[in-house]
Amino acid sequence: PNYAADKMTGAPDVPQPGDHVNAWCPAKSTGVEWCQVTFAQPVFATEVRVRQTNAPGSIIKVEAIATDGVTHVWWEGTDPAKPPTTAHLAWFAVRVPRTPYRVTAIRLTLNLETTAGWEEIDAVQLVGARE
Repeated sequence: PNYAADKMTGAPDVPQPGDHVNAWCPAKSTGVEWCQVTFAQPVFATEVRVRQTNAPGSIIKVEAIATDGVTHVWWEGTDPAKPPTTAHLAWFAVRVPRTPYRVTAIRLTLNLETTAGWEEIDAVQLVGARE
């Protein structure tokens, strides 16, 4: 369905900034929300990239989940995307030294009250190597 969590998987497919049914959107616009994307191929990771397509700027934590289930906090703080309007495309990236563990999922925590409008995420990309 429109705005569903699976809209964050696969290649980016929202053609322009702003509200679009091909992006994930939380069911609420206040409070703290999280989402998790699991990848088919676990990798020794070096980066995660998040394509925010509407009301970017609400990411407050990025966690990597290893194949053994252990969660690793990669980043926590204030999302640097602070556009003047909600219709703004922003890539949020966290780079880390190559992990000694394989990452199978990424969990994003968002503070939905830090931005005006509905936060929408088009894609989450995990960068790394299988070996």
